[in-house]
Amino acid sequence: MKGYSVRGGSPPFALIATRETTFFRSSPVNVDETLMREATDVLWPHSILTPVAEIHNVKGLLTVEGNIVQLSAVSRVTTGQEEVPLRHLKLEQEQAQVTLCLWREAAVESVEVGTKITVTHVKLSSSAYGDQLQSTAEIEVG
Repeated sequence: MKGYSVRGGSPPFALIATRETTFFRSSPVNVDETLMREATDVLWPHSILTPVAEIHNVKGLLTVEGNIVQLSAVSRVTTGQEEVPLRHLKLEQEQAQVTLCLWREAAVESVEVGTKITVTHVKLSSSAYGDQLQSTAEIEVG
């Protein structure tokens, strides 16, 4: 592959392909087991189970669990040139609360106030709205 870029400061990274990106085909390549394991960790990063009260102390992807105490309706926002679903919910665990922003497929998951859920592969972000957890492409809601 030629003419691409990588975006992101920590996993998961985004691979950006443009009109100038060229893909090539090759014969099979033998890959060492150690390198294969390292590549798997980058493509499917670990998500650390973290208490809601301690999310500010952990870098990278997090897994949080808690009870849904507030839930917004699904809205649609424009990002770039596409319109995607977005839903905000507030999770509570042992008196600590955090806002969780669910994007795309995660936004339309069936959840209700009062339900205990576990959410994997979220990232902490700071904005004018305060600190929030943002869903990523690897998110699992259960």
